[in-house]
Amino acid sequence: MISRALAKLLLFITRILPASWARWLAVSLAPWVYLHPQARKGLLLNARHILGEDSSQEEREILAKNVLRSFGRALADLGLGGRLRHLADSSEIEVEGRENIEPFLNNDQGLISVSLHMGSYEVACMLLSERRGEVAVVYHRDPTGFFEEFRSQRRGDFPITEIAIDKSPYFGVELLERLKSGGTVLMAGELAAGTRGEAFEFLGGEANFSQWPTRLSHNANVPILPSFIVRTPSGGFKIFIEEPMFPKDFNSPREMMQELVKVFEVYVQRYPDQWLMVRPFWPQSS
Repeated sequence: MISRALAKLLLFITRILPASWARWLAVSLAPWVYLHPQARKGLLLNARHILGEDSSQEEREILAKNVLRSFGRALADLGLGGRLRHLADSSEIEVEGRENIEPFLNNDQGLISVSLHMGSYEVACMLLSERRGEVAVVYHRDPTGFFEEFRSQRRGDFPITEIAIDKSPYFGVELLERLKSGGTVLMAGELAAGTRGEAFEFLGGEANFSQWPTRLSHNANVPILPSFIVRTPSGGFKIFIEEPMFPKDFNSPREMMQELVKVFEVYVQRYPDQWLMVRPFWPQSS
């Protein structure tokens, strides 16, 4: 496949080239994935939902290719790994909503950080681990094993533990234990793929989201902190930290998830080209 071969190439060059060169090449080469029919179909279907039915084919194609450029930048960050450590203490990182995380930085309360695969998810993992200590990142395993192996190596540079939800039916027990003992869990909002999860209204259609974040929140009685990291025009990063969501304020995990999905909508609409979603996200559109 063009997409996988190109991804391997991008990850390889980030290991041997200076950071600025690696990012430039990644952004330049990533749009070639658009040649792959399946990737192109998913990107255009997603663009239709994000931009609306009144959007033109040209507008959808522009968004699709910009998403691939963002994906290239994210792959470069993954390849750079430990060379990005200086970002954790960088004064150049903008933070909006810092007051929402400060109460959780120096206490032993469990915390669930929920984000999207947006901007640079790996940089988000790194920054959160630098602020809160060890972070358990919940993920789906890569079917081919290639990305999983490479990603695990890079995350090994930081206090990050990986927990695959499709590896053991008891992964939730481990997460609950971590949260109840004051640990931090990071989950992506698009954890459910394809037909998994439950349907929620999302950008003019129905898309599937897993309720694992909100179920964990209710069972462990810990808050959810919606957080997002995006790239700025200058090439840096900006972090948005929304107000924490407490399980006591919701009647059920589903009601809590509905509110969380509304937050996702805001950021996808605001930064559509930085949402790294290539597969068709709305099942009824595929």
